[in-house]
Amino acid sequence: MKLQNEINLNLVPDEGENFSFDAEAIKKSSAFDEIALFHESNSINIFITPIGSKHFEVKAEINLKRPLNCSRCGEGFEDWFKETSTEYLSLDKDEEGEDKGFLILESPKWTWSTFVVESVELETPYQLYKNGEKCLEYCVHYDEAVKKGWISIEENKPNAFSALESLKGKLN
Repeated sequence: MKLQNEINLNLVPDEGENFSFDAEAIKKSSAFDEIALFHESNSINIFITPIGSKHFEVKAEINLKRPLNCSRCGEGFEDWFKETSTEYLSLDKDEEGEDKGFLILESPKWTWSTFVVESVELETPYQLYKNGEKCLEYCVHYDEAVKKGWISIEENKPNAFSALESLKGKLN
């Protein structure tokens, strides 16, 4: 059975509604294939609260084990993504909701899986290191990467500002 990736916002009661997805439910959605590894502790909880008749507050707690690659050596590793995200949605196309922080939807069907994937991608650091900042000391691929020129030894790099300092000295 395929997981339903859309929530009809018109059906959310005034008191709000909670949508919970456990590891088995998450596994059924192909939307998470790139950002999550199967783990029994994976979970996504989404609580939607109407704000008036056409506006909604969405709070999500995302807990996923994810596959990553070290930015320094390219070696794969796993890490946990634990984050709380909030989104404001509007079904009112006539108002300037984007200026007020609302995401304007074309229809009352909101694709929650896209929101989760974007939340994970936006909160993932640009540079990840398998062993944290200690990657240089422990990376099994570091020496090979230096020999092949993929990375340079940072301590031997000349100071980028030294040329400017020498020019400044000549001008004074």
